[in-house]
Amino acid sequence: MKQVDLDGLINAPKKISKFETSRNVRIQKGSEHYDCFAISVEDETLQFKIFVRQNQKFIDKFSVGLVYLPKTGDDICLVRCNGFHEHTNHVKDYACFSGFHIHRATEEAIMQGHSSEQYAIMTEDYRTLPQALSFFWNYVNIQEKPHQYFPQLLNGKQLPLPLFE
Repeated sequence: MKQVDLDGLINAPKKISKFETSRNVRIQKGSEHYDCFAISVEDETLQFKIFVRQNQKFIDKFSVGLVYLPKTGDDICLVRCNGFHEHTNHVKDYACFSGFHIHRATEEAIMQGHSSEQYAIMTEDYRTLPQALSFFWNYVNIQEKPHQYFPQLLNGKQLPLPLFE
């Protein structure tokens, strides 16, 4: 997939298409998992999965992401906003760093056989899961407000700040 197509999928206006409150949270390998689904506002055949993960013991270990669900072929992770941990890029600049960072799908990573979103850059746009979720919602152009879909994250004992400021 070309970079312009990847960027177009990330930037396309989206709306939530499926969200089941009773079944959207599960615990797996020590992390809380929340999922919902979205479609493009302009082309409803474009479908996406939104995921939120947070480690139950370490609050700065989290991930919020957007996955493109094509009708044929493999799913493509387009964006991941990650908490604090070490990361090494295997494409472009080959940087190694520790910190909060944003993964974004690149044509180069796909062509080299890496995961689509292997490339990442450090960020100061968030320091907590609530801040990352708010940042992510705007970054991937979801039209509704995120607190409509993830209010349970507001009540988590691990989250020190309100979900949306």
